[in-house]
Amino acid sequence: MNFKKACLFIPFDKQGTRNYPFLCGPEGEGFKNMLYSFVYLKEVLAAYGIDIATRDINSPEKSELLFCWDNPQLLTSEKKPGQVWCLLINDPPIYYPESWDRKYHGKFDFVFTFDETLVDNKKYFYYPFAIDTEYFTIPERIISKEEFKKRTLATFVSHAIHKYPDKKYPDSTLHRRYKTIKWYGENHPEDFGFYGGTFVKRDYYFGFRGVGLLKKIVPGKLFHSLAKYVQRNLRKVYKGELTPLGKFEVIRHYNFYYCYENTTGINGYVCEKIFDCFYSGIVPVYWGAPNIHELIPYKCFIDGMTFTSDAALYNYLRKMPYEEYSVYLHEAIRFLHSKEMERFTVKNSISCILKPLLPVLEEIKSAGVVSSS
Repeated sequence: MNFKKACLFIPFDKQGTRNYPFLCGPEGEGFKNMLYSFVYLKEVLAAYGIDIATRDINSPEKSELLFCWDNPQLLTSEKKPGQVWCLLINDPPIYYPESWDRKYHGKFDFVFTFDETLVDNKKYFYYPFAIDTEYFTIPERIISKEEFKKRTLATFVSHAIHKYPDKKYPDSTLHRRYKTIKWYGENHPEDFGFYGGTFVKRDYYFGFRGVGLLKKIVPGKLFHSLAKYVQRNLRKVYKGELTPLGKFEVIRHYNFYYCYENTTGINGYVCEKIFDCFYSGIVPVYWGAPNIHELIPYKCFIDGMTFTSDAALYNYLRKMPYEEYSVYLHEAIRFLHSKEMERFTVKNSISCILKPLLPVLEEIKSAGVVSSS
């Protein structure tokens, strides 16, 4: 059978060419693969006689249907009559502000976002961040009281941390992550472990004012000594790098996970981090979507945004008895089995994208088989 063409436009060569999103496994490039939902999208579109492929195989110019995954400003092809273009907003504006800029939305017929405040069901439609539930197994039991006592108090894993606040995006959590690491390093390094990513190799982990100039004018050994001194408290809790999937084995040795979304200012922005905790049997302390209690209406996480200081949160976690802790784990398992969890599955996420497109897909299907050349 010959299929009509659809293009998945991701502007980065590694993730956006050679059909990488449809062939890669859960082990991503330096971080867990986030493209897994496109495998299911390809299966569903095939039933409508549509073959979706990356831009080097099905070019934007020769595709009847196009899905742009963030970065609409980099889609420079001229849209032709009859083409249907969709924008999938995946990351918050602290990373890709152009995805949220309406001046780039005009060329798209459909814009999909997790921010329900933007949805009008005419041009802007809701779709949730998809969790690869097929990769995980729901825990069959919770940890014992003895295991609880043996675990270290808290941890988190990240490769996006800023020493200074983001004046343009005050809701960014990247500086908040830094403050948490610094506080533990200065006060309770024995109770905390921080792990970095593997995708960037550098001779210092955290930036500090003047680092660029220092690297140019100071000999290497002296620079490393200065960097270690400036970051002496941070280094007390830095436990090294992890492979993308190595995170899951490591965090099981801690009781709490500081679960920072990239921003706290967008309703519906709930990514994989909190789900990684649920599946790993660790209680998340959450900073993120303001409407998180509506999306996950179970007592399976601690709302970090309700605490006024690192010390207050630390004291709360440190004093929590096992009996209270175990309730969070039981609630997490209950949530993973619940109807509310279905919102975040790959099938539901893709369904939210395809539902507004059904008239387009039926039209393509009813048009019959055409040459793909």
